[in-house]
Amino acid sequence: MSETAKEGRYIYSIVSSGSESDLGDVGIEESRVRLVPHGEIAAVVHSCPAEPYATKDDERAKEWVLDHSYVIDLATERFGTVLPFSFDVIFIGDDETVRSWLEENYDLLKGELERVKGKAEYSVQIFCDEEKLKEKIVAADPELQRLKAGIEKMPKGTAYLYQKKLDLKIKEGLLEETAKLAGELGAKIDELADEVKI
Repeated sequence: MSETAKEGRYIYSIVSSGSESDLGDVGIEESRVRLVPHGEIAAVVHSCPAEPYATKDDERAKEWVLDHSYVIDLATERFGTVLPFSFDVIFIGDDETVRSWLEENYDLLKGELERVKGKAEYSVQIFCDEEKLKEKIVAADPELQRLKAGIEKMPKGTAYLYQKKLDLKIKEGLLEETAKLAGELGAKIDELADEVKI
């Protein structure tokens, strides 16, 4: 970050707390994390230049994201319900800028904290073994089985064209199957959650 950047405040989350508090040097690159309160809510922040965190080093970027998540987890343990912010949300200005924003958005933020009180937010990613899924698709479709078996007996040029046709049909089947699985698993998650965003 450049030395000429304006003053800024990195925002981790909003919590239910009306008092100033110091969480220690637990932020990104061991930044001192503290609360900037207004009324019964506060922003969890650290002071920084008012410019995005930027690096070409993937490991360093991962560390920053993990540090960000750690502070949100720490705030959750200490204050209960939090409204987490995405990585790299920086306000241009000082604590008064943050307080003014909290004041302007107080009712909305307080209402959101009440709405999500006692709840947790999860990001769910579902992965599958694509090769096994392809095998399942071929095994369930006699036409694809015949096509696959026939390709092995064809001359190279013809086999190449039919292999492309087979690959396309498998790809179509893969898209259908993953959409079906996503729908089924999404429905199961939906039964357990108050709100789902895809």
